[in-house]
Parts: sequence; C-alpha cells; structure tokens
Amino acid sequence: MLYDVHAHIDLYEDRENVISYIENKNIYTLAMTNLPEIYEKYQNNYLPFKFIRFALGFHPELVFQYNSQIECFFKLLPNAKYIGEIGLDFSHKKSSQDKNVQLRIFNEIIKHCKSFSDNKILNIHSRNAAGEAIDIISGYHGKVILHWFSGKFSDINNGINAGCFFSVNNQMIDTRRGRELIEQVPVEKLLIETDAPFSKMTASRYCIESINYVYKQLSLIKKTDYDVLQKQLSENFYSLIDICNNKHTD
Repeated sequence: MLYDVHAHIDLYEDRENVISYIENKNIYTLAMTNLPEIYEKYQNNYLPFKFIRFALGFHPELVFQYNSQIECFFKLLPNAKYIGEIGLDFSHKKSSQDKNVQLRIFNEIIKHCKSFSDNKILNIHSRNAAGEAIDIISGYHGKVILHWFSGKFSDINNGINAGCFFSVNNQMIDTRRGRELIEQVPVEKLLIETDAPFSKMTASRYCIESINYVYKQLSLIKKTDYDVLQKQLSENFYSLIDICNNKHTD
C-alpha cells in the first residue's frame, strides 16, 4: 500500500495535476496546509477525495507574522481531524520574540486538542526544538507524527515514550545523520512522507518513485525483507488513522 503522511500539494503550481496523480495512483495522502485560511479555502473549494485529506495547519515559521489567524485556526479546529503542519521552529535566525509567540500558540493548540473527545492526528514540525515540542505534546492521547525529525537521540526515546510516530522522506534517508536517527526508531513507529515539494525528489514534480525509494532504503537500513517492511509500514499507517475509527474513508 502507498501512502504519504506529509505533503504540501497546494504549493505546486500544477496542483490540479498533482491531485489527479495522487488519486489515480491510489496514494493515501495527508495534505498539510501552512495557514488556517488556506485549509478553509481547500475545504470549501474541493469536493471530497477518496485518497487525499487536507490537514488544518499553522506552520511555526509563519505564526509570528500571521498570529492574527489563530482565531481562524480555533474556529476550524473542532471539525478538523488532521492537524498540520504545526509545531516549533527554533532556527538560529529566529528572534526570541518569534520563539515566544511560537511557544504560546503551540501550547494553545495542544491544550485545545487535548480538550476534544475525538482524538485528532497531529503532524509536528520540530526543527531545533524537538525537546520542547515533545514536552508540550506530553499527555496528548491522540496520534502524533514527528515529521522529518532532526533532533537528538535522547529526543527519539522521549518521543517514543510519548507514543509518537516518526515520518521519513527521501532527503532525510540520504543523509548520514538522517540514517543514524532512523536506525534508532523501531520499525513499528516509522511512517513515510514526501514533504513535497520540499524534498529533492519531489521539488519539480510529485512522484510515486520518492515513496518507493524510501521503502527500499528503509528495508536496507532495518535489514528487513522489502515485502515484510512494506507490510509493517502499511500496518503503522492503519494504526495511525484507526484512532479516528476509519480506514481513511471519513
């Protein structure tokens, strides 16, 4: 089974072709949005898809500039099952004021998510802030995906103890550091993403080859038969979406 738990299909200029490609190739896809107004636009303008689900997002790199949109985010949150991309980005260029706004908004989002009876699926960005992000999501009983993880080895253990999944893309798997981190994650906690169009293999076009490539490389890293590895990662995906009592048919 093919799936992609983190893609930005709205950022392709030929997004209609990308949507058709994903639907025709039967790729179960969680499509991130970077701002709540973008999520609202896609929810209103597109008919339900069989394989694509849009996630309500507020990207941490944008919350300082667009913090006025937090009201829109919370208006949409009760009816959104998939939440992402959210989280923290403490890149060196970020000011302390920017980081403080990120922390405040991320804490508010997680606090609200904890209050809902329907456990939402959260897709988390944690660049240079993995420890802080994992601390904030601690105690959340829904499913959490740490996307393109680049934290410390100790953060992996903390993330696993918090019940998190770790999603892997082709660019992460092509770096030594990325492979070292992947080696520390149990195969039962791995998922596949493209982060399209931000990964090298998907920069110019969305392609199924990038997903198949990750399957192949993971089977080598984990020293596991390809078919066995693919079956396990498919089971991981279904265990992820089952929290919403569905098999991606909601």
